[in-house]
Amino acid sequence: IETLKRANQNGFKDFSISVVSCGITYTHREKFRSDICVIFENSITLTADEINQLIEKFGDEKSTADFIVENVADSLRKIVVSGPDWNTVKDAFTASRIYAPFGTKIDLSQHVMLTQAFVKILSNSTDASIEQRRLTRMPSDPDIPLQKRMVSTELVAKIEELRNKLDYYQNKLDQTGLNDSVVKDGSKGIIGEIKETIKRAIWCIV
Repeated sequence: IETLKRANQNGFKDFSISVVSCGITYTHREKFRSDICVIFENSITLTADEINQLIEKFGDEKSTADFIVENVADSLRKIVVSGPDWNTVKDAFTASRIYAPFGTKIDLSQHVMLTQAFVKILSNSTDASIEQRRLTRMPSDPDIPLQKRMVSTELVAKIEELRNKLDYYQNKLDQTGLNDSVVKDGSKGIIGEIKETIKRAIWCIV
């Protein structure tokens, strides 16, 4: 903000600064040399000519800075896998594997964005749950707060149902030492139920 203000004061009204959000996602952050996905979001550009208008609009420089940071955070939310807590992220990865199972032609960036879409779905909850999950960060997580969303009681119930089924399915895999690729028939049993619940949850949101 200070740089843009000085440029404006010195007559360089066309001077601009661009901020480009870069999302970095490791497939296995605990494993050295695991696959990595790097996604660049569209840049956010501010000019010297408009910075004073923004300060006037928001009242002071701090509020203007908060507005800019929130825009950057919004762009980061689209390109990294970041949730309010680890269980939400874990459930989102499980949902992604069921939705796009082993063998599906999907690249790593699409997988990241699909998983983050499921994080967004699973993060919808009651006000009490949002407050409980607001402090989400591990040392390696981006500083992106959970946004408050207005959701219905019916939607909350469907999301909780989906989370319970995802947890049950993943726990069964962990207990047996199996993975998704050896589960052949997804039309019956818990996988079929999860797929139907995923569809209903998505339709409720869109």
